[in-house]
Amino acid sequence: GPPRRSLQAFVLLVAVISIASPTLAATPCVHFDVTDVVACRPLVDEQFQEDHPSEVLIEATFEVSSLVQLGSEGNLSQFLYVIESPRRTLSVHDYAPKTQLVSEVAGNVGIHKTTEKSTSIGLNAALNTDVLASANGNASAGKKQGMNLSYEILPPKQLLAASGTIARRSAVYFKLKPSAQTSMDGARRFSVVFRVDDQWRGDYVRLRCAAYDRSASSRPICGSSDFLVGMYLLGDDAAQHAVTAMSQADRRLRRLAADRRGDVQRQRFPSTTDKLGAFFNVSRPKIPNDWLRRAMQGDSTSRFEKYLPQSLRKAVEHYRHTRSRVLELNQVTDGLASS
Repeated sequence: GPPRRSLQAFVLLVAVISIASPTLAATPCVHFDVTDVVACRPLVDEQFQEDHPSEVLIEATFEVSSLVQLGSEGNLSQFLYVIESPRRTLSVHDYAPKTQLVSEVAGNVGIHKTTEKSTSIGLNAALNTDVLASANGNASAGKKQGMNLSYEILPPKQLLAASGTIARRSAVYFKLKPSAQTSMDGARRFSVVFRVDDQWRGDYVRLRCAAYDRSASSRPICGSSDFLVGMYLLGDDAAQHAVTAMSQADRRLRRLAADRRGDVQRQRFPSTTDKLGAFFNVSRPKIPNDWLRRAMQGDSTSRFEKYLPQSLRKAVEHYRHTRSRVLELNQVTDGLASS
């Protein structure tokens, strides 16, 4: 009847409004930050140069800060940092800090054991008559031996930091655990030595950070960040200018994407037909949820980008232009070197 149709219409209206409304992101419990640009220092290794005459070693130091905003450090199980070369143009040669185990016990642990061994024999007899007499006898013999043993063992250790390479040495990870002697708040330095071409001038890496909450079962990650970090050879002013421009364009694009989140959400289903089609799972959104990642990783204009606000389209185009300038650094140098 009419009441039932009214209820159905109300449910459909709520669903359409929910699709069109932007989602509110939860406040992360941990906030991360990192420098935009890193100057790389060339390293001298005669044995490496002899084995790899067309390559050199460069050292990059990344300083990452973490701020626990909500909850307490006791709820955190670990921090995970991944430094990755997206285009696989950098190969990890070495890194620091290494895997580290610590103990909360100072010195060795003393163990004291005492053992005893005892033997005995007993005999008991009794005779009892109703009229004449009764008799009772007992005989026993016992022997006891004791031994004391004292020694020391190494104290048990727990994992404080773990690190290693992944993705065929195109990335390195650092995993940090909380302990009574360290704090999860503050700045940390990660040093990575890369193998690069001997004409290398600049590049970039992706630095991903994540905080894990031991008290959460359904959503263990309570804070995460993804940064683009430009890298240039120390003393190369032109390369420094190029990677700085790329980092600034990356930061501006991310900030603008956050500011225009509501406009992007509305453009995902620009018409009422699109909203109804999405509700009945018969049509896809014009703009995917991971549009920013696709736009930043892509080399040409994607089909969905025409639905973005004009300011975002220009920001994406500017970021790609600055990134191409960085990618051309080594190509230009190679061309000059061969001419």
